[in-house]
Amino acid sequence: MTNSHSQENHERGWAPSTFEEAATWKPVKEKPERFDNALKVYIKNLPLDDKAACDNVVEHFTSCGKIQHHHFFERKLAGQRIQQGLIVFSTEDEAEQATKLTGTEVGGRHIIVSKFRQFSQPTSKMINISNLSVETDEENLWSFFEDCGTIRFIHIDRPLNSSSLKGEVHFKSEKSVRKALKLNGESLEGNDIHISSPSSENEEQKPSKEFAVFVAGLPRDIQKEDLIKSFGECGPIKRIKVLVKEEEEEAQAVLYFMDSESAENAVASNGLELSGYVLSVTQRAEGMLQYQFLNPLFVAGISRDTKDIDIFLKFQDCGLIHDIKFVQSKPGSLKKCCIEFKEPESVEKAMAMEDLTVKGQTLLIGKTREIWSGQHIAPKLNKKKKKKKTDKLDINSTVDEKPVLTSPKKRKAKQVEEINGDAEESMHERVNLASSVEKKKKRKK
Repeated sequence: MTNSHSQENHERGWAPSTFEEAATWKPVKEKPERFDNALKVYIKNLPLDDKAACDNVVEHFTSCGKIQHHHFFERKLAGQRIQQGLIVFSTEDEAEQATKLTGTEVGGRHIIVSKFRQFSQPTSKMINISNLSVETDEENLWSFFEDCGTIRFIHIDRPLNSSSLKGEVHFKSEKSVRKALKLNGESLEGNDIHISSPSSENEEQKPSKEFAVFVAGLPRDIQKEDLIKSFGECGPIKRIKVLVKEEEEEAQAVLYFMDSESAENAVASNGLELSGYVLSVTQRAEGMLQYQFLNPLFVAGISRDTKDIDIFLKFQDCGLIHDIKFVQSKPGSLKKCCIEFKEPESVEKAMAMEDLTVKGQTLLIGKTREIWSGQHIAPKLNKKKKKKKTDKLDINSTVDEKPVLTSPKKRKAKQVEEINGDAEESMHERVNLASSVEKKKKRKK
């Protein structure tokens, strides 16, 4: 223990200095230095097997601030090798400044820099991509979407034993998202990819009224496809509502856009002509109608077990059916619905029908909601009546005597009395036997 390496180990506490100390000595374990997540930046899409490129990365980031620690490592996910890195700065501002180096070319690849969980939540400035080839990497996605706008982050999910991959791309603006959505169905690395936005995938999420645009002066036979063709260039539309009133000659609509820029573009098209009608486009609901059905036929008296397919099969010969909407009814009452036809002539054909029986129930039809106002009670089903408990015959009654009806309580009480009576008789027999034995003993004496 006299060489330089042993002396260094003694000073660090890694080895005992004397033999006496070795009997009670315990090694000192150095804990790895921990850094705050706010000071870390993660680097993706680095070139493989290129140490010089990694050294260049460190030189790039020295301009952002003081580097406390850096580390580069290789991972193998789903059979694909990827190179990543970690750099720790001294302040949060320096780490934030480092994220702006995303897109810098190192070794022929665009590096992707992000802070800890910076892009973990879905936003309106990102797209989801599916059906990616297993050979696809971040550089392929960068080259595919770089013409759409500034890219801030790219991530590819690489599950094991999967024939295709999923990914996401975060942009700097929502305008870039709209451009990227137009590339849906294009081929990338031999696969036709599917591109969508998180807001369009979440159908249960209610559309924001903040981005709603109201369109008036539409023809009554307007279709949603016509509105998409006219206003689709303004931006992505999440939902469309068509409003038609029976006594009005024109229809109205509400278009829910995904962002404020798209809604403003739609308002700018005020005065647009569609099928000979001049449209009024605003962001305020002045004079808008309540929701009305399109070419409606109101139906009442529907049995509880009737489904929309039964109604469709009954009225399909009248014309093309746009939709069938059931209305909430009280428990125990018959159901009500509204059939929306594509053409007004179909309503007249339905009103002229003679056989209106569905599921054994005769339907009531009309052109207005008044047919729904009546109280139509559903027939009650025949329920099996519960048999009342009847008293059983007393089996102990003699043939000559009339059968005595006893309740369960009386029968139980009678059984207890019989048991008690038998017990008393046996007790008397034991007492008599004992007294007779004593008398015989006295006689012998």
